[in-house]
Amino acid sequence: MPFPGHATAEGTDRFRARTSCPEAHFHKIGDQFWSSVGIGTYMGERDDETNRIVADAVFTSVKGGINVIDSASNYRSERAEKSVGRALSRLIEDKHCNRDELVICTKGGYLPFGAPGFLSDVAGKVGEVAEHDMVANGHCMHPDYLEWQMNRSLEHLGLDCIDVYYVHNPEAQAGKIEERVFDQRLEAAFRFLQGAVKDGKIRAYGIASWNAFRLTPDNPAHMSLQKAKSIARRAANGGRDHFHFIQLPVNLAALEGLRLPNQMVGRDAFPAVRAALTLGIRTISSGSIGQAKIPELSEELRLKLGANLNDYQRALQFTRSAPAIATALVGMKQTEHVLKNLEVCNRPPLTPTQARALYS
Repeated sequence: MPFPGHATAEGTDRFRARTSCPEAHFHKIGDQFWSSVGIGTYMGERDDETNRIVADAVFTSVKGGINVIDSASNYRSERAEKSVGRALSRLIEDKHCNRDELVICTKGGYLPFGAPGFLSDVAGKVGEVAEHDMVANGHCMHPDYLEWQMNRSLEHLGLDCIDVYYVHNPEAQAGKIEERVFDQRLEAAFRFLQGAVKDGKIRAYGIASWNAFRLTPDNPAHMSLQKAKSIARRAANGGRDHFHFIQLPVNLAALEGLRLPNQMVGRDAFPAVRAALTLGIRTISSGSIGQAKIPELSEELRLKLGANLNDYQRALQFTRSAPAIATALVGMKQTEHVLKNLEVCNRPPLTPTQARALYS
């Protein structure tokens, strides 16, 4: 039987109070407490040994004070979600934590097993999905496809509700289809996700992007947050929309989300993270340590980020400290790396003033 429930204010506060991490490690997101660092699960080979070590990494992360877990249908061809499900089963059944203490996020949109072979298994067999709904032989936002992936995700995770469900990299279709068609597809996806919230399958939704919110407006793959929010409001039919989150890379080498004023809100241009906050959307950073590709740091920067940390830990400290970042996701599967990142969780983030001084 799937574990019932979802993250709650009471549950996440209980988790926060039970950990040894400083209070500043948790960010208030709505009425919930989210750990400033979250575990990503995209890394590794498609084999049973990786399944095991990813599950162990999730288990160790939660035990150490991380309550935000991120995955996706296509990560390791659905194996990542299954690893998360295995860890959740162990955590909850053995009473290490409760379901309402954890923020579980996943994504849909990509073919999980690759194309073109799997494409023929989907087109014409999953609801009304047709081959023209697939772009670049691998991406689909059709509501029937998202519903199919969401139901598989719930099964793999062993849950009856996902806290945040993302449309995964919709910019994969931008520039490849007409803008009018793209907007129609995004609205149809949002209408489905609004219904999924009403049905209790998810609590909120968002867009997980890689480039969409970091590009200049003249790039075909650029997406306007203001426009996306407007589409979500239209999809809500006059009610409250549940488009509350975006995900994009923010790290020492990818500062566009904090510095590049590429998003218009009204007549003002803002960087994506600030624009999102203005629109009532919270930002989760992915690639928070730049996939372990850390730029050379000056001695001054090393001292400001933590004299007794290594450069990977400093990179994580930088991203988790950026104002308005809800959670800094970092892909983890080795126990050694989990423990090193937990060391960062056990120290206070930089103050907003210190963080702004660094990235500005």
